[in-house]
Amino acid sequence: MYYMQPESGVNFDYSKSVQISHTVYWVGHYDKKAKIQHNSYLILSSGKTVLIDTGSVISTENLLNKLNELTDPAKLDYIIATHQDPDICGNLDQIMDKLKELGNENCTIITHQRTASFLVHITDKYKILFANTLKDSTLKISADFELKFISTPYLHSPGSIVVYYKNEKMLFSSDLFGGDLKEWNLFANDDYADEIEKFHQQYMPSKEILLYGMTQIENLDIRLIAPHHGSIIPAKLARSLITKFKNFECGILINKEFRDELVKAKTKIELQNRIMKEELLMAANFQKSLLPPNHLTFLENEIMISYSTVPQFSVSGDFVIIDQIDTENLALMIIDVVGHGVTAGLATIQVKTLFESAKKLINPTEILREINKSAFNIVDHNSYFTALLCIFNSASSKVTIASASGIPPLFFDGQTKKHEVLNLSGTPVGMSEDEDFSIGEIEIEMHSDDILILQTDGLIEATNSEHVQFDNALTQENVAKIVNCRDYPKDIIESIIKTVWEFGGGKKFQDDYTIASIKKL
Repeated sequence: MYYMQPESGVNFDYSKSVQISHTVYWVGHYDKKAKIQHNSYLILSSGKTVLIDTGSVISTENLLNKLNELTDPAKLDYIIATHQDPDICGNLDQIMDKLKELGNENCTIITHQRTASFLVHITDKYKILFANTLKDSTLKISADFELKFISTPYLHSPGSIVVYYKNEKMLFSSDLFGGDLKEWNLFANDDYADEIEKFHQQYMPSKEILLYGMTQIENLDIRLIAPHHGSIIPAKLARSLITKFKNFECGILINKEFRDELVKAKTKIELQNRIMKEELLMAANFQKSLLPPNHLTFLENEIMISYSTVPQFSVSGDFVIIDQIDTENLALMIIDVVGHGVTAGLATIQVKTLFESAKKLINPTEILREINKSAFNIVDHNSYFTALLCIFNSASSKVTIASASGIPPLFFDGQTKKHEVLNLSGTPVGMSEDEDFSIGEIEIEMHSDDILILQTDGLIEATNSEHVQFDNALTQENVAKIVNCRDYPKDIIESIIKTVWEFGGGKKFQDDYTIASIKKL
């Protein structure tokens, strides 16, 4: 394989094209007054021509002259844009106009999809291939001409790519390995690694991103690296440069003072997060300590109750109260505070306190009205909650149910096995003052094996992968199918929860949920 020897670079006539390998030519722009030089490359192989990075508007005439030395531009097949910067392809519109003037309507631009979004602001006169959507990100023109496109995001553009010419073991590296050199030569000298440090410190965003780029190319068999800026790098320097840039400080993080500030801020945030997690755990444990046991039997009322309440996060906006008010009256209340997390959790604790003060009223509607009076005055009006409150009376075997916009209870007749949705009206607690606060109430008599299901909206509104909701709150047909009046309350709620979980594909529920099953013995 033919490669130009680096040491001969000092004698090149840069006004003309330079052959740097068997099929690759430098067709860049050299301006001895400029701080940064621009390298474009032309590949002539297998009867096809590929131009890599057309350059800026100041290099258009120079580029066309060099192309005319080597080939007929009318036969140019592909132009590769490694990213969209004006020095990389700012003259693309001029080049495409020239090609069309010469009758070339078929030249195709190859670039990353992210780069293509910006090319429309440079030119709209092109056919395009997205490098990242080609099979194996490779353009295979012939057995002797294969180009692989490697994504190097944010080095230094989101859609940046480098191009590996497999047949000649050349890497066209775009801005990577480039530099602004005091004394420019086409081929890099032994001090090149030191000379391009500043360029990478300023133009590459971070050590981590640069490391990722190096991992994408480190296993390639490379004979030459051909950057858009700076000098062409021979094999003896290429490997050491890749190793160097795998652990290279660059971007804004090279500022030690700024880095120290970031480290301090990170440490502070980590400490605050740890404290917050500890406090959340403490709050969650405190809230759980206020909940009643999950499975209870009240022989005086001939009632068996099981419930499950699970938060979406550490602290729940759902809460359950079970209270033996007196020898005859047993209260069961489930609430659902709007929102999630600590604020909702604190509201549930507040409701429990308010219930303790109001429970002596016995009647569930009066209890909710009393809670609403206090809640409306002390709770943020954006932190209202829905509630279902049942009072079971052992003397009459009746249960009075009051609803403040809660999910309608589901009642099952243990003898007929028929069910009924008890649709009750009502407004949430804490949303309206007393005169505008309404409560739906119903009284039913429970007999042996009758079942009552109370729940918040967490299970009913769970969705599957197609965003279909599990059930309708007004009909609850899917929940009703699961309930067997012969089962214990514990088994009933476990069956419901399992069914909903399977319906959702085993994913975590997207809301707090509470469900209670009450059975008359």
